[in-house]
Amino acid sequence: MEAAMTGDRAAVTDEALARLAANGDRAAYSTLVERYRGLAFSTAYAMLGNPDDAEDIAQEAFVRAYRTLPGFDPQRTWAAWIMSIVRNQCRDAVRRRKVRSAHASVELERDEVPTDGADAIPEATLLETERLGELREAVAGLPDHLRAPVVLHYAYGKTYREIASGLGLPESTVVGRLAAAMRILRRRFAAEVRR
Repeated sequence: MEAAMTGDRAAVTDEALARLAANGDRAAYSTLVERYRGLAFSTAYAMLGNPDDAEDIAQEAFVRAYRTLPGFDPQRTWAAWIMSIVRNQCRDAVRRRKVRSAHASVELERDEVPTDGADAIPEATLLETERLGELREAVAGLPDHLRAPVVLHYAYGKTYREIASGLGLPESTVVGRLAAAMRILRRRFAAEVRR
């Protein structure tokens, strides 16, 4: 049966792969890492605000999970287990480095703006770049529990279900936090427009 399971890893459940990995099957563990690498990184990035730190945390989480595989509870889902490790690693990093939301910068992916002089940049592009900077600041200023879902959803395109799994929350909480964050951002930008 194990030979059949190792033949088509795409059809094998996470939990079955975890059991195989716990018995020394490195290929099974590699499959788990591939499945959850993106979610682990984007969750860590949303919580920490730094891509290098997020990459380190994601790698540390997979190393820690591998070392503790014999303690994996087969009654839990692999996704919940690995993402709880990622979140705990992030919390530890925040405590160690005393990172505060005011210092975390959110880097939303965007094409580079030409830097060959202000005259070469059309006014509309300058205004758009300025607004993007204001948006980054506004998102970075959100409380951690609201910022993480916003970054995961809008910067990384994660679904509510993926965000819920990544942050260890019910989907309804993710929806509520996204709505609360959007209200705060709308109020901030509406206040700026009235000035």
